[in-house]
Amino acid sequence: MNTFILTGTTRGLGKSLSKELSGNDYSKDKKVFISRQFSNLIADPSIDYLKIDLSEEIIDASKINLIEETKLVIFINNASVIEPISQTLNISLKEMDVPFNVNFKAPFVLAQYLALETQRIGASLLIINITSGAASRPIKGWLSYCTSKAAIKMAFDVIAEENKNVDVIHYDPGVMDTDMQTIIRSSSKDRMPDVELFQRFKGSNKLVSPDEVAKKICELIKGTL
Repeated sequence: MNTFILTGTTRGLGKSLSKELSGNDYSKDKKVFISRQFSNLIADPSIDYLKIDLSEEIIDASKINLIEETKLVIFINNASVIEPISQTLNISLKEMDVPFNVNFKAPFVLAQYLALETQRIGASLLIINITSGAASRPIKGWLSYCTSKAAIKMAFDVIAEENKNVDVIHYDPGVMDTDMQTIIRSSSKDRMPDVELFQRFKGSNKLVSPDEVAKKICELIKGTL
């Protein structure tokens, strides 16, 4: 039996992934959907809905219950926030608390807990980290996002390096048509000098559909099973 754990399930890619995982292909697998709030819940005994605010300083990962029959846990680290978008010399450390909690601290705590729990029950852990080019290269105005996404990418790599039962795949979906892109396009040029580039992505229909990305991720996962 496999257990899927997905964060940020109510919008964008997370919403598309939750729909894919709720389909017949995964009817025998347990799913744990984590979000700050839920609406239009699907009545399915294979799905646990956990209301966890990943922006909080402390989160309780022990709410995730892995049953002893679990052979593989697939943790899809999807939830992330990009704000504040601001020039580096104008940002305070306090403003970086929320993006670091959501993008780094919370997924690290979840991965740490899952690594320990899978060891306890003799299961394997596969981390699918939804990453970004911003984790590898600097983007003006994205200090919080770049640094927090880079930090969690390295943290997952270290966890996998230290634990034989843990594997990690970093998946960059490209520029998707999500609420995050709406926030980016509405930024002022003094905060984000390259905002016009992202506005052109939308104008030239270069944004990828979250539904399309979700299908590709599920195909990737099937290839590892």
